[in-house]
Amino acid sequence: MIDRPGVGGPVEISPNGRWATAFSDNVLELLDIATGNVSVIATGLANYSHSYWSPDSRRVLFTTGEGTYQTVVGTGKTTLLIPVPDASTGTR
Repeated sequence: MIDRPGVGGPVEISPNGRWATAFSDNVLELLDIATGNVSVIATGLANYSHSYWSPDSRRVLFTTGEGTYQTVVGTGKTTLLIPVPDASTGTR
C-alpha cells in the first residue's frame, strides 16, 4: 500500500522520524523510512480508527471495533490491550 502513490489512508510518522504507519484496504502497515522496508502490522481492520506512536517510537497503538492493540516495533508482536466491552454483558 505504501509503495502505491495516491493510494492509502492516514500516515503517521514516529516521533524519531524513522518509522511510519499507513492504513488502506483494511491493512495497517509499518514502513522503515531509513531502509524502505514495509511490513504488515495487522489485516482485516474493518473498524480501524487511528494509530498512535509511543514517545520513544518503539510501540504503535491502534484502535479497531474489537479494542485497542499495541504493536512493538521490530518484534512483529501485536497484543490486544483493551477489549471493547461486550454489549450484552458489559464485560471485556
